[in-house]
Amino acid sequence: MLRPRRAIAIRPPLQADSLTHRRGAPSSRQRRLFFPAFADRRHCPEPQYVSGRYSPRTRQSRRALYLTRSANHYQPLVLRGIGLGRHERRDRVRRQDQTNLTFLSARFAAAVALALSATALGCFMTAIPAPAQNMEAPGTPPAGSDSETSAEEPAAEPRIPYETAIEGVEDDALLDILRRTSQLIALEEEQPRSVTGLRRRAEDDVERLLKALHSEGFYQATVDYRIDTGAEPARVTLDIKPGTVYLLAEVDIAYTRELPEDAKVPRSAGDLGLEYGMRARAPRILQAQRALLRQLENNGYPLAEVAERKALVDHGQTTMEVRWRIEPGPFLTFGAWNLEGLESVERDYIDGFRTWQEDEAFSQDQVADVRRELMETRLFASIGVERGEPRDGELPVTFRFKERAHRSIGFTARFSTSEGPSGTAFWEHRNFFRENETVRLSLNAGVIEQSVRTDLSKPRFLRPDQKLIANTELRRLDNDAFQEEALSSFLGLERQLNEAWSASAGGLAELTRDTDNEGQRTFVLFGTPLTLTRDTRNSLLDPTEGSRLAFETTPFIETVEDTQAFLRNVVAGSTYLALDSEERFVLASRARIGSIVGVETEQIPAGKRFYAGGGGSIRGFDFQTVGPLDDDNDPLGGRSLIELNAEVRVRVTDNVGIVPFIDAGNVYDEPMPDPSFKGEKKLRYAAGLGLRYFTGIGPVRLDVAFPLNPRDVDDTFEFYISLGQAF
Repeated sequence: MLRPRRAIAIRPPLQADSLTHRRGAPSSRQRRLFFPAFADRRHCPEPQYVSGRYSPRTRQSRRALYLTRSANHYQPLVLRGIGLGRHERRDRVRRQDQTNLTFLSARFAAAVALALSATALGCFMTAIPAPAQNMEAPGTPPAGSDSETSAEEPAAEPRIPYETAIEGVEDDALLDILRRTSQLIALEEEQPRSVTGLRRRAEDDVERLLKALHSEGFYQATVDYRIDTGAEPARVTLDIKPGTVYLLAEVDIAYTRELPEDAKVPRSAGDLGLEYGMRARAPRILQAQRALLRQLENNGYPLAEVAERKALVDHGQTTMEVRWRIEPGPFLTFGAWNLEGLESVERDYIDGFRTWQEDEAFSQDQVADVRRELMETRLFASIGVERGEPRDGELPVTFRFKERAHRSIGFTARFSTSEGPSGTAFWEHRNFFRENETVRLSLNAGVIEQSVRTDLSKPRFLRPDQKLIANTELRRLDNDAFQEEALSSFLGLERQLNEAWSASAGGLAELTRDTDNEGQRTFVLFGTPLTLTRDTRNSLLDPTEGSRLAFETTPFIETVEDTQAFLRNVVAGSTYLALDSEERFVLASRARIGSIVGVETEQIPAGKRFYAGGGGSIRGFDFQTVGPLDDDNDPLGGRSLIELNAEVRVRVTDNVGIVPFIDAGNVYDEPMPDPSFKGEKKLRYAAGLGLRYFTGIGPVRLDVAFPLNPRDVDDTFEFYISLGQAF
C-alpha cells in the first residue's frame, strides 16, 4: 500500500534558509487546535492555552471542530454535534436557528430598555442644581486641603525574570541552531510583565523551533514546554523530541522546453552537489537551487528562473523528493562591451580586463570576476554593471565607472626606547601614465635611519598576472653596529601564480660605504633576489586568520678590492588562528631563519649581515644588540639568525585590545643557527604586554617588553609605539 505523500513549500525560516510545511509536525501525540464553529463569540469562546495545549474556556460550544495531526497527514476529528444523520442534523440546525432568533430578540429588547433608562436618568440629573464651582485656578487645591500632599508616583510594573533550558537534543550542531533560533533565549534580558506574556513567548518559540527542526530534516519533531513559576528565576523548559531524520531519496530536474544534448546545464543531483541518502536539510536544498541557476547563468542561460519547485515528504519512509521545473529562457552569447564614465583611465587598459569574446556563451561569473579585478586596481570608487536587452541572441553588458582620486599623501610615526622617534611621509600617484601605474615617493626620517626612496609598479605587464617593479633608494644608517651610506636600484618582475602563491625575480645593484669595527670600506654589489611567497592572510595590518610563508634567496657578487660571491637565504613564516567565532581571541606566531654561506662574517658588508633585537624582531632587547658583541659591547652581526615570536591578541572592546607575548632568538657567527641552552649561543627570551587601539587604517601598537635572561649590557625593559601589529 502506497504511503500518502504531501507537497510542501520550501522557504527560508526566520533566521536561516529552511524547509517548512504545514504548521506543526506530525506526531503520535495529537496536538489539537480549536477552531470556532460560529462567528458569534457567545457560542465560540476564545481558546485558552494550558500546559502547551489549546482548550476552550467553557463547554458552551456543541459544534466544535478540531484538527488532529497524525503520523502521515492531517485529518478532521469528529466531536460533539458532528456526524449525526441527515434529518437529525436538519432538526438540530432548525433548533439552533430558533435559538439564535430568540437570542437576537432578547438582545434588541435589552438595548431598547437601556436607551429609555439613560434618557430618564439624564432628565433627573438636569433637575439637580449644580454644585458651587471652585473659582481658583485650575490645579489649585481647595480650601482646607493639604497643599503639600502630592500623588504618589506609580510603582514600577513587576517583571518576570526567567531562564531557558532546551532538553532532548544531543546533537551539538542542532542544539546550537535551536539556541540561536529561540526567542526565549534571545529575549531573556527583556523580561515579560506577566506569566501570560511568558507563555505567549514560549508558544511563539514552539512554532519557531518546529520550523528550525523541519529545516534540518526532522519532520516528526515535537516541541513542548513547561514553565516553573515557583523557581527563582522562573524556569522555562523546552522539551524537544527530534524524531527520525528524513533523507533525500530523489531529485528531478525538468526544463519547460527541450535543450540541446550538448548544453552545459545541470540534469542530475550530482550536478548540484546533492547525494541520495543525505539528510534532507532545507539550507542544502536551497543552496542546490542557487547552484542550479548559477550553472545556467554561466553557460548561456542568464535569464533562467525556477518555474516550479516541489518537495514531497514521505512520512512512512521518512524520505523527501525534490522536483524542479526550470524555465531556461533563450540561449545568449556575449554582446557589446560598453564602458561609461572613464575620465583619466585609458579605455585600452580597461579592455585588457575582458576575458570573453562577443560570440562566447554568456557567463555571469566572468562578468563578476572582471568587475572584482577592476575594483582591486583602486582606480574606481564604484563600478556598476548592467545587462542590456537581448537582441539577436546576444546580451550586451555595460560597465559604469566612477573614478576615485588617484593621488594621496600620508605619514606614519613610530617610537621606541631602542630606536628613538622616526616617521615616514609619502606621496603616491596610482595612475601616473593613465594605465594604473603607481609611483610612490617616500621620505623616512629617524635617529638611526634616513632615506629617500622611489617605487614604480606597472600591473599587467606583458601578461595579466605579471607586474613590473622598480625602486631606487638613497639611505644613511647610523647605529651601534655600523654606519652605512648606500645607493641601490632594483628592477624585476612579480607574478601571481594563483590566489595564494606569488614569485618575483630581478636584478639589484648597490654602491655602499660601511664603517664598522673593521674600519671604513666601500663595496659594489650585484645581486639577483629570488622570492617565493604564499600568503593567505585576511588582512595586511591586522590578520585574524591565514598564514604567510616566504622563501628568499639572493646570490651576491661584491667587487672593489677582490671579487667575492656569497649567498644570503631567509625563510620566514607566520600563522594566525582565531580561537572564537567572533575573532576576539587570536593566536599569532612567527618564525624567521637566516643563513649566509660563501664567505666569512668580516668579508660581508655590514648592511647584509644578520642582526636581532628591537620592535620587529625580539622585543625587550635593544635594537640589533642580540648576538655577538665586540669589546665595546657593539653588535658585530652574524651569518645566521633565528627568531621566534608568539602572542595572544585579545580584543577587549571594539576599539581596545591587549596582547601578552613572548619572543626568543639569537644571532650566530656560523653559517647555520646553532641554538644552545647555555653560553652565548643560548636563545634570548623576552616577554611583555601590549595595548592595541583599533582604527580604520589598522591598530596602533604600544608594547612593553622585559628580557627574561638579560645580559649585563641589556636594559630592564623596552617599549615600542607604531602602527600595525608586530607581525
